[in-house]
Amino acid sequence: MKTAIHAAGVLNVFALTMLVCGQSWGGAAEDDFQKRATAAGVIRAEGLNSTADGGAYVFPDGNFEKAGSGFDTGIKASGAGSLHFVIPANGGASAGGSWRVNFSEARNVTIGAGQDLYVQWRQRFDSNWLNTKFAGSGGWKQAILGEGDVPGANLEVGSCSELEVVTQNTVLRGFPQMYHNCGVYQGFEENYGAFDFKLQNAMPSPFCLYHDSTGCFKYYPNEWMTFQVHLKPGPRGTATSTLEKKSVTGFTNSTVELWVAREGKPSQLVLSWTGVVLHENSGKSYGKVWLLPYQTGKDATVTNPVSNVWYDELIISRNRIADPGVTSVSPNPPQSVKAQ
Repeated sequence: MKTAIHAAGVLNVFALTMLVCGQSWGGAAEDDFQKRATAAGVIRAEGLNSTADGGAYVFPDGNFEKAGSGFDTGIKASGAGSLHFVIPANGGASAGGSWRVNFSEARNVTIGAGQDLYVQWRQRFDSNWLNTKFAGSGGWKQAILGEGDVPGANLEVGSCSELEVVTQNTVLRGFPQMYHNCGVYQGFEENYGAFDFKLQNAMPSPFCLYHDSTGCFKYYPNEWMTFQVHLKPGPRGTATSTLEKKSVTGFTNSTVELWVAREGKPSQLVLSWTGVVLHENSGKSYGKVWLLPYQTGKDATVTNPVSNVWYDELIISRNRIADPGVTSVSPNPPQSVKAQ
């Protein structure tokens, strides 16, 4: 059964009937997902249950199918299945394939100046994926928020866009970081003292530092972690960005935040920036989400253990999304001090 909400706010009729009758095939976990997926402000939600549910959004380069990636009915956060990426023993940057979806099927829903965007997903990693130091890799990506496809056009906008914001295990450090702008590759790294950087700038003491990762919120294997990104693009213009400390043209005075949670635990704000200028100089807005285990620079000639990554419960909303198993969203904590 397809579990999806699209921009018109219409839930699949069968799914809605199941909810009204107080039934679901996934029990409490599925009921919880449906509550989050139908909350106020939700633009789109994808249960990622099966090929019939989400197969149309697999990127058509053949890598997904060649790797043996697909939809797993045995390992799932809720519902009938999950999106499963297999990363083969040998392969380049995109060996496992990728999956993407616009905010709406009509491609007419985007997020721009003065609007909030929240994207939440569940993700699971096996031990091979977290423990392997892939030769040549710049780190593996988790999700890309970027430019949407143009309504009525046959051409697809690629994942590498000027305004993209990416969640990634940068240089395989073992914890989520973020960067902005394909090509420029500007990491969200806050100056700390004379010679260090906060790589997750909202984490409390002992802090998540370049030279000491003790205080970082790390990845954990074989559990369903939850990730939620918040973007609020500011007014278009040119201003000095707190991220790059120079004049940039785009969405000025923007906010970028990341929450992470272990399975069954409340989320932790790990990254919080304001005053960011999100690069954009051609009238584009955010309209697309990519889920993918892409690794820039990965050496295809080196043999590694076969690895597995799963995604489930993707929700795109204009409002903050509750943590799984939580009935309401707690107020956001005060934002941390940003780069000087």
